[in-house]
Amino acid sequence: MNSSLQEYFFVFSGDGGTLGHSELYALLETYGNDFSEVFRRNRFALLRAEKLENMEKVLERGAYVLAGCKHLGNTKLDNMHTVHSIDLSGVLKDIETFRIDCYDFADTRSSVVVEGKLAAIIKKNHPQLEVSMKNPDATFVAVIRGDTISLGYSLAEKARQKWGERRPKTRPFFHAAALFPKFARCLVNLSRTKYGEIFLDPFCGSGTIVMEATLLGLDAIGIDISDELCRGSLQNLKALGLPTYTIVQGDARDIPLSSVGGIAADIPYGKISAGSGLNSRELIEDFFDNACQVLEPNKHVALVHPELVKFSAKGFSIVAQHKIRVHRSLTRVVAEYRRNS
Repeated sequence: MNSSLQEYFFVFSGDGGTLGHSELYALLETYGNDFSEVFRRNRFALLRAEKLENMEKVLERGAYVLAGCKHLGNTKLDNMHTVHSIDLSGVLKDIETFRIDCYDFADTRSSVVVEGKLAAIIKKNHPQLEVSMKNPDATFVAVIRGDTISLGYSLAEKARQKWGERRPKTRPFFHAAALFPKFARCLVNLSRTKYGEIFLDPFCGSGTIVMEATLLGLDAIGIDISDELCRGSLQNLKALGLPTYTIVQGDARDIPLSSVGGIAADIPYGKISAGSGLNSRELIEDFFDNACQVLEPNKHVALVHPELVKFSAKGFSIVAQHKIRVHRSLTRVVAEYRRNS
């Protein structure tokens, strides 16, 4: 292995399935990071890179990413004293307080025990340090994976997200097909839109995706063919007190923009898209034809559509697909597309 390469691991909430890993990799790419995947399993991913930049922004934006850490080494669950061999000097400089956060992916019910033992070992080797659960100078993250514990140094603090306060039923305008904010945030991130670029949702409905993009500080524009949904989107965005947003009544097959940095959308359900007179396949294919005109090469689209809808995305290459079972007769696909060069 190249001696300049370092290892990093990430922890996911788990409710996004494979979406969590794709969201992380999309965000790392958005901020110009080169990396390779060493290992992934459900709620854990181990990566290798020379250095990961802008981790504060990555963790701030991530919906399903809980923690990002520099990997310090592994120890055994039944012999944690081997942590003595892990060199912590590089991360303990100018540190006075610390805490341990533990994630138990092996369901050993040992999180509290592991936190206590690791804290005691670190204090024994570095007696000048004190444990502080609130606002510590450093946070170490321990992940129990089988009989192994991976120990890492947190690269940035993850702020708590108030998903429940933005759930569809709390909004002044409610629509039954509205997305939940956590899922919508992930779609924005899969679009790889950077700050300073325009983000577009061409099927904005009641505005959830535009809402999350705006909360991230992106220049977000929503388009919908329904005048009622456009008015509802504006009500929901206004209720959050967001500073800038744009909702336009229009057709996703004729996007009134010259250039956007990324697109994310949830395709309307049903055989016929209300107001368009087209079936879902025709609507999606016409949308992709138009998206080629506004997206520059290598820019991305994150699209949610029913699994049974088959279509051709001319001018785009598929990056990844994720299946989400809604109920017996409906499975949704979250697909990532890259505009061909």
